[in-house]
Amino acid sequence: MQPKEVTIAILDTTKPDVGARKGPSFTYPRWSLETKPYWDGCMRGELLYQRCADCREIVFHARALCPYCLSGNLDWLKSKGRGKIYSFTMQHIPLHRERPESRPRALGIVEVDEGFHMFTEIQVAERAELHVGQPVSVHFDKVAENLTLPKFRAE
Repeated sequence: MQPKEVTIAILDTTKPDVGARKGPSFTYPRWSLETKPYWDGCMRGELLYQRCADCREIVFHARALCPYCLSGNLDWLKSKGRGKIYSFTMQHIPLHRERPESRPRALGIVEVDEGFHMFTEIQVAERAELHVGQPVSVHFDKVAENLTLPKFRAE
């Protein structure tokens, strides 16, 4: 008698409950046990990143294992929240047609002083010009009761 293939669906209860996946004007980022300390830090106004205690490499975005040496010995550190623009683009099309924004948004990659890069929104004063290499600093935007996003402001 041949064995039959059986598929079993398992409910993953290890992920934090963030409520609905879509907010009124955004989609929630993906959360996991590995990223929970990062998102908790954002709620406290702290930009956190990881460093491998074995090979000393900076790890960002949050992971369970170091991508350089595969160690699970990762420490959480607090960034000073300063960096410079590595790359950017201007988004002229609104995210939601029913709520058009009054001006374009700057989206880009920031090279954080601690040595990692992150994709983020870069907020600028009205009619201000952005350029690669421009200094920026982090601020935190509470977009929902249970979600705060790190964004950067041009200096």
